[in-house]
Amino acid sequence: MVPHLQDIQTFLVVCETGGMGKAANILQLSTNAVSQRIKRLESQLGVQLLNRSTRSLSPTAQGQQLLSKARLLLSELESILEDISPHPSELAGVVRLGLPSGMLSEYVLKQLNSLLISQPKLHLQIEILNDPAEVISRNLDLGITPFPPRDLALISRKIGSVSWKLCAAPAYVQRNGLPQTLAELSQHRCLCFLSNPPQRHWDLLDTNNQIVSVAVSGPLESNDSRLLGDAVYAGLGIGVRSTRELLDAVASNKLIPVLPDYTFQSIDVLVLYSRGRLKSRKVKAVYDALTEALRWIE
Repeated sequence: MVPHLQDIQTFLVVCETGGMGKAANILQLSTNAVSQRIKRLESQLGVQLLNRSTRSLSPTAQGQQLLSKARLLLSELESILEDISPHPSELAGVVRLGLPSGMLSEYVLKQLNSLLISQPKLHLQIEILNDPAEVISRNLDLGITPFPPRDLALISRKIGSVSWKLCAAPAYVQRNGLPQTLAELSQHRCLCFLSNPPQRHWDLLDTNNQIVSVAVSGPLESNDSRLLGDAVYAGLGIGVRSTRELLDAVASNKLIPVLPDYTFQSIDVLVLYSRGRLKSRKVKAVYDALTEALRWIE
């Protein structure tokens, strides 16, 4: 008997999330239903697919073999079904996308909105992505990150780069003035990224493209770059925004450049996906929209 396709899909999600309960949440099933599907699949194949313990699940050698083929199988099947659709130019279904909060810029959202308007049956689910490994563990179709993946099951492509500059809100400048030299930056309220070890220095590039370091401190730290951006606009201190965003904010009198001769090193933006995922036309359409958005941000 040929195994049910939904059982293979369930097995794939269990392996990618590392647990029955997490897979159940993604598939919107009970944990017992997920367990029954896995048992049925193992019974039909006559092999044990998962090593089970009280703390974790991991694929057996046979399970790993099925896993590597299942990803390609399901992506290929989705592509075939899209190709034989009576409306081949119409995209439908859900695409799960992971982004760092700082990437949720106006340009990215406008590009995605254009795609959704042109494809009314397409639905996006966007999650905040903090670690490249979450592309697999959270069963995402695409993940955007500046960090290369550690998992060899993920494919990585550079789709752009983002440069960053210092800035402050007019309200902050009115109260505190502007630093005239890099050394004076240490006397200002700087909005730093919350990390371990703490961010106590900013490394910038001068006009000779040489790295210079300056000590910084301030009243607010956060591991959410979008929150830090909102804090800059609110006048809490000197912060960091993308060059493109700063150009628009300066034009609308919302931000003022700080030490404009200095800039941070550009950061590559990578898109991550499992092998075969771009064969899906709806996933490829979202990929193309993100690539186009990064052209505006660069």
